[in-house]
Amino acid sequence: MPKKASDAKVHQLSKQVPQSEITLSIDYPSTPSTITGEGWQVEDLNANFSIAYWQGYIDLEGWSVQDLTTFVSNVDVQKSYLTRRAGPAGSCPVVKELDIVSTRKLTVAEITQLGSTVGYLGSTMDLMEVIFGLRRTLVENTTIASEYQIADVQGWGSNRPTAMSKLHWTRIIECSQTGPTQVIVYPTNLIVMAVTAEEGTSVYLERLRRSYVLQEPA
Repeated sequence: MPKKASDAKVHQLSKQVPQSEITLSIDYPSTPSTITGEGWQVEDLNANFSIAYWQGYIDLEGWSVQDLTTFVSNVDVQKSYLTRRAGPAGSCPVVKELDIVSTRKLTVAEITQLGSTVGYLGSTMDLMEVIFGLRRTLVENTTIASEYQIADVQGWGSNRPTAMSKLHWTRIIECSQTGPTQVIVYPTNLIVMAVTAEEGTSVYLERLRRSYVLQEPA
C-alpha cells in the first residue's frame, strides 16, 4: 500500500497494434503461412493450425527508477472485428484471440504451447506475472460469411502491483484452417489506467525481489 494516499498519482497509458493480414497455408511445411503488419510473426504448428502474434510493451522505467510501485486499476482492450478476405466458407472456421498484459515478455515457446494458457497450472508463467488476460473464441458467421462472431469470452489475471520497468502486451491469434485462406486482424488499442505511489521500503524491496525471481521462465 502507498505510504500516503496523497502521494498516489493516476495515469492513463496506451499502446496500439497495427493491422495484420494472415495468409494461411495447409501445405505444411513446404509452403509456410505468411503475415504482414509491423511487428507481427506467424508460426505453423502443423498443416491445420497456425499462431500469429505481436509483442510490445508500455515503458514504466521513469517510475521504477524513482522506486515507485505501479498499481494497475483497469485494462481495456479496444478491438474491431476479424474478417476472412479469401478462401471459401469453412476454410478457417474457428479463431481464438488472446490479449495478455504481463510483467515479463512471453517466450515463443509459451505463445505456441497448446493446451496450456499462461498464468494457469501447467504453464511456465506464474499467475502473479499476468496482470490481465482476455481470450475470445470466434466462429464463422453464417449470415455474413466473411466475418466472425464471438462464441465465448474468458478473462483472468492477478492485477498484482508491480515494481518492474515494463508492462508487456502480447496479442495472439490462433487459427484452425482446413484450406488456404486469409484472415484480417484490424488495429487494436490497449488502454491501461494505473496509479503510482511510493511504498514502505521493506514492502517495496520485497516486491522488487519477488518480481525478479519471477522474471525468468521456469
